[in-house]
Amino acid sequence: MPFARAAAAELIRRSSSRMIDAVVVWRFKSNLWLLIHRPLVFAWIYWWPLAIMFAGGLLDGITTWRILRRFGAGPELHPAMWLVARILGVRFGVPLAMLAKMGFAVFTAAIWRGWCRWILVLFGVLGALGAIHNHCAPF
Repeated sequence: MPFARAAAAELIRRSSSRMIDAVVVWRFKSNLWLLIHRPLVFAWIYWWPLAIMFAGGLLDGITTWRILRRFGAGPELHPAMWLVARILGVRFGVPLAMLAKMGFAVFTAAIWRGWCRWILVLFGVLGALGAIHNHCAPF
């Protein structure tokens, strides 16, 4: 890791404008550059947290879809899910809103490199708990 710090310091010292300095420092502290420019490398590095996140999101999406198909968008508590299900209907709205939630989770996790794995895992665990709640709810 000392080499990476030295390389970052050298890049900052050589850059000529403040804007480049800010971008270089930000690039070394987050995974956004990796996510945007090399998404397959990002997926390779974080494959197991992404798998957990996808499994939890899939389970939550399936159980949410079952409830909203039966009762409509009224019981949904998540405002984005509720709005998209109201506008596009349950058939297209729930999968689209769930993909948006997972995309936002990946984007948010990529901002903090040190916490990226744990944010993705937390999203998957919370999605699985939401699926358990949806499945066991007394409807």
